[in-house]
Amino acid sequence: MNSKLIVALTLSVALAAPLTLASNALAQSPTPDLGVALMGAFVSRDGGISPRHSSGALSARRIDVGRYEVKFNRSIDGCTAAVTAASGAPRFAQFGGPLDDSTEILVRTYDAAGECADSYFTVFYFCPR
Repeated sequence: MNSKLIVALTLSVALAAPLTLASNALAQSPTPDLGVALMGAFVSRDGGISPRHSSGALSARRIDVGRYEVKFNRSIDGCTAAVTAASGAPRFAQFGGPLDDSTEILVRTYDAAGECADSYFTVFYFCPR
């Protein structure tokens, strides 16, 4: 048998094996319809959201220096969240907690010294469907 043919067959089998294993694992999953709803927002320093880079976020507003309120189109109870500061200067972001409505959160942004500072940020929620 030609050595080039053997290499080609071996490579194609090696590449196909993980795909087969992955599809078998999905087919055997006890809940194959399990999934998440992703909601997110890109919020500017002045509290506006970018509709092109946001999904499920209804509004955002700057409450005070480094404090923002973000409202989503559904409850965020039971969701997993991530928030990240996105600025040219060193900035940090954290959740300040949920607000009165289960669709709203407070985000706080800080500079490297730990002082409240305005910053762009992203916030994402991974929610059960």
